[in-house]
Amino acid sequence: MLETTPTSEAKAALAYLGSKLSGLKNADCKDLCSHALQALAPRSNIFNREEAVYRRELAEVLDATKDTEGAIKLIIGITYDANEDNEQVEKKVEDFLRLAEMFHDKEDSTQAEVYVNRVAHIIYKVDKRET
Repeated sequence: MLETTPTSEAKAALAYLGSKLSGLKNADCKDLCSHALQALAPRSNIFNREEAVYRRELAEVLDATKDTEGAIKLIIGITYDANEDNEQVEKKVEDFLRLAEMFHDKEDSTQAEVYVNRVAHIIYKVDKRET
């Protein structure tokens, strides 16, 4: 599908489907995310934001089923845009904090500290103004 569908339409479809993932059962979400990531792999440089959604959801499922190592690998594999907007920076902060939490749960304080330090270097970029 991705090879023949215009990029803008594929991104919209992937974003819509990605927004519905949290409502699925773990097994269904795992299957769908795994399939989507496999299909996105050849064009991940074009669909990196969409791929990140599926990686985060699959990581949640894996972590919930006690596959923390698999969840960590998925989040570490997320590619962030070079020209990050506020939303991307927020996601990066959330991902790094999640990684720090998972490493802490695995009692790997060294790796946890690495991701806490990474957050410390970018947290100032997050614009969290309340209106």
